[in-house]
Amino acid sequence: MPQRGAKHAFLELVERTRPLLRAALPRLEAQLEGDCRRARAGARAAGPPRRIESFDISHLQGSDTVAFDGCVEDGRMKNPAIASSSFAAIGNDDFASMQEVIERVIAASRKKRNLPQS
Repeated sequence: MPQRGAKHAFLELVERTRPLLRAALPRLEAQLEGDCRRARAGARAAGPPRRIESFDISHLQGSDTVAFDGCVEDGRMKNPAIASSSFAAIGNDDFASMQEVIERVIAASRKKRNLPQS
């Protein structure tokens, strides 16, 4: 355990905020459950989603754009459909990069399932 310096100050902060986080946890869990219930009702789903995919657009050195795909299926992490993809032609436009990565995922899914490429 550090006795002084930045690491010591960080650990002190953790120790001071731990009780606050523990006290807030039940409220946050209840809020999350309510949010999930409302999302299921809005989507007319009988239960929780089986698959959730998320995408992150990052910029390396301010010029190279890369997309990462995270996927959870049946509560377990899955290998991503696209681990990382480069978007050299798009530049620094997150929205265009997100559109391209989602289009790529949909095209790959259609190809895998032998669906029309409309």
